Amino acid sequence: LAKDPYGPLVVFDECHKAKNLINESGQPTKTAMAVVALQQALPNARVMYCSATGASEPKNLAYMT
Repeated sequence: LAKDPYGPLVVFDECHKAKNLINESGQPTKTAMAVVALQQALPNARVMYCSATGASEPKNLAYMT
């Protein structure tokens, strides 16, 4: 990763599976927490979110930090 002049690239395929970061139960899913943790661990990374599933509400995109 250190040799890439643009920094690391993180690709989240089927990223809609991380949609439950903010939900009615108040408890985010493990998937959502893992996606956020990886982005926090690599703050200079380029991130690509891929999904053919649309978001029904803007809150479902909260994992896109």
